[in-house]
Amino acid sequence: MDRRVEPLKHWWTGGPQSIWARGAQFLLMLAVWSVGFDLAGDRMSIERWMIAVTAAAAGALVLHRRGRPSQSMPTRTDDVTVVAAAANSSAIAAGLLSIGVDDLFSTMTISIAVLVAGWLAIFVGLLLLRGLIRELFCRSHGQRVAVIGVGEDAHEVTGLLLDHPESNLQFIGVIGDLTTAERSGLAELWLGSIDQLGELLEDHRVDVAMVTTTGFRSAQFRRILGVLRLSGVEPMLSTGVARLDAASLRVSSVVHEPLVSIDWSQSSGTYAWTKRTIDVLGASLGLILASPIMAVAAILIKLDDRGPVLYRSPRIGADNVGFGMLKFRSMRVNAHEQQNQLAQRNERSGPLFKMTNDPRTTRVGRVLRETSIDELPQLVNVLKGDMSLVGPRPALPEEASAFDEDLRARFSLKPGVTGLWQVEARSNPNFTAYRRLDLHYVANHSPRIDLQILVATVVQVLVAAILLPIRPFLRRRPGGEVIESSASVIDLRERLRHRQPEG
Repeated sequence: MDRRVEPLKHWWTGGPQSIWARGAQFLLMLAVWSVGFDLAGDRMSIERWMIAVTAAAAGALVLHRRGRPSQSMPTRTDDVTVVAAAANSSAIAAGLLSIGVDDLFSTMTISIAVLVAGWLAIFVGLLLLRGLIRELFCRSHGQRVAVIGVGEDAHEVTGLLLDHPESNLQFIGVIGDLTTAERSGLAELWLGSIDQLGELLEDHRVDVAMVTTTGFRSAQFRRILGVLRLSGVEPMLSTGVARLDAASLRVSSVVHEPLVSIDWSQSSGTYAWTKRTIDVLGASLGLILASPIMAVAAILIKLDDRGPVLYRSPRIGADNVGFGMLKFRSMRVNAHEQQNQLAQRNERSGPLFKMTNDPRTTRVGRVLRETSIDELPQLVNVLKGDMSLVGPRPALPEEASAFDEDLRARFSLKPGVTGLWQVEARSNPNFTAYRRLDLHYVANHSPRIDLQILVATVVQVLVAAILLPIRPFLRRRPGGEVIESSASVIDLRERLRHRQPEG
């Protein structure tokens, strides 16, 4: 297929940037404003329809622009910011355009109520819609990605792609000098040399190229970008910097040359107090709102096998202090004693243990786990001060004993009922992904990130509840044509990890 035509397939085959998905999001916003304007007045005039269409188009434009640089869905936490920006633009457009329509709103109070309700409906509706699109379609429609560069930076970028198949980016291989690729442990992923770049991009139908900014002379780097432009392949430049939130990076122009600066500003000294206040209020409100669900869950667990309702799991908290984490029991009473017998069926790497179809899980437990209802008793741990609403995943003692020195930094914070790893890569089998996301949160935790994670968690739970009836029929792919299964991802990643760049 011609490279000029190839990008168009993403508009038809599915995913968040396809025509039908864009249309669904536009129609959702249009429906919100149409209903809001209809309720606010006596009739739906031509002027009101035009305002509704324009307001929906403003939100759709933001979704389109924030969907760049690739056609992939943003991460779940970043998606909260993207959708909020779209809702803001749509509501602002509706408010400004309605000023000139005399009969649209009878009073200022109604005007404000419609705009606020419209913003909220769009924010919640888009998050749910995009969450469903992500779960149902995105795993088989990711962008095809090649890494240009074969040195140490390429080793890190390649590891990032292999560790996170949930990113919806299909890793193809690396392009660069073969000798350097062998020295960097990337030989089996090598596609060809830079001299063959145009042909390789065409042959492997590459959509996005992740280019390392080291290892190339200035003239060679410009030639690479020139070939990418002619081929219609979108470049993403690696910064070579890890564990920094993208919001802390700034692109500045120095004599018309782009340079990346880092904002070192830290969270205010009131963050710890603010976080604890939010924890107490949020956990209290959560327990009140969830009490009917928790009561039903307790009854079902008891009726299922007459065993205890709650399970106290030993975990390691802040400052490496142990505590008992409360959960609704989702496994048989003697489940922990049987884990050694199931060790060969473990689907996780490193010290983690997880099985998709764990035979120890009870009938009720499967539903509790799919909907995360089994986690609700942890709100009591939050009130007690053992945990926070948002934080690193609570580690088991045997897991904590296997952590390296870097990962022990996670014990500087309280573990969370939810967290960055739980939201972005809960089903990811790679321990390296767990490690990366937990350390990223430790290095960048802030009220903004906490709010993003909390909203993304609620959306994820609601989407899981909606899809619960059809979950057994959904077939998931971890995300690539080159990497076909979770087992092969782990195997290839482990080989790559043990082949660190020489020198």
